[in-house]
Amino acid sequence: MSKHHLKSKFEVISHAVILFITVYCFTNTDLAVASSTTSKMNNHIIISAGDKVIKKLIALNDSACVLLVDGKIYCWDNKTTGRVDLEKTSRVDLANNALAEEIYGTSVDMDEFDTGYHACATLKNNDIRCWGNNIEDIFDFDTIFEQPTRPDITTSGIASFKINQQITKKMNSPKKIITNAGVVCSITRENKLFCPHEHLVFLNGEKDIESAVFGEILACLHKTSKEVECYDMRGEANKKPVTLSFNGELVPKQFASRIIYSWGTCIINSKGQLACWDGEHIGDINFSYIYNIETKKMIMQDKSASIDIQLTDTHACVLQASNSVYCWGNNESGQLGSTTEGLVKNTPYSSFPGNKMKFNTKGKIKSIAIGHGFSCFHIGNSIECFGKI
Repeated sequence: MSKHHLKSKFEVISHAVILFITVYCFTNTDLAVASSTTSKMNNHIIISAGDKVIKKLIALNDSACVLLVDGKIYCWDNKTTGRVDLEKTSRVDLANNALAEEIYGTSVDMDEFDTGYHACATLKNNDIRCWGNNIEDIFDFDTIFEQPTRPDITTSGIASFKINQQITKKMNSPKKIITNAGVVCSITRENKLFCPHEHLVFLNGEKDIESAVFGEILACLHKTSKEVECYDMRGEANKKPVTLSFNGELVPKQFASRIIYSWGTCIINSKGQLACWDGEHIGDINFSYIYNIETKKMIMQDKSASIDIQLTDTHACVLQASNSVYCWGNNESGQLGSTTEGLVKNTPYSSFPGNKMKFNTKGKIKSIAIGHGFSCFHIGNSIECFGKI
């Protein structure tokens, strides 16, 4: 065999080995299925991180992601059978083996306008990167992100896009990134808001901001004082904020809203009482198309304080101080949990207070992450999911 043929053969083998190593590195997820059950109305899976430690769980519209303490990020997507397919779990490629400090994601489906379903991460090298479905539809995508280079050999990893250095500098080591409604706004460590989007520049520099929700009609800021200020996004400049009252509650502990662009608003008030705007049920959990963010108190069987409320376009879940979770809304994929326990009957919809979720994993519920047709919960060092993800 000639030297030329030997060299060609060696190059082919070398490329194959590199590809194998790369694919292995990005598909060997450090996660494992601890148990899994599927029925017509109850798709249920427990994912264990083994000797790895789960730092954070987030949900996008149709996928969920976890950040491990070692700085790696893994995501899994929906599967038509309704069961999580861990073989399709992939590591997010942060480029040059970079590791993440924190991840953020609350993107959800919006019928009014499609602006991508994305998550973002702050990295240990001070970069900020984002990834997700239809991410190119983020407002002002071409000016916010560095132009993506030609994909390298890590084809099995989930591609991420780097926010350009000028904008990263203005974000000033953010303590939070807002990802809903096609934006990548940030809240600095000094609690100032910065949005690198043309339609939101009038909000830049707003002070004492704890969180924010943006939409087609309204932009609402939850201030460190706990007041909620909203701006009408229609019209031209000189927009003035309106401080909201929720049945007399001016300072809610938590403000969560989708009515701004779709269907619901909930608060947890200063006394830990859940209150939601409860409109007419049509089809899924879609309420009348009114930009109304008033609320009314929701009476729960569990009298302990509410500590977290999460909303999607299909359902809602609330975490109580008692370590109990109640979910209501659409249940066509089994996202409200077991149909043999609690209040849920074998129907595709359950009104509030819905179902008291029954978990196989023991321990404190650290967080809720719900998306279109699924509910996931970070319990101990495992992720327990229900529904179609």
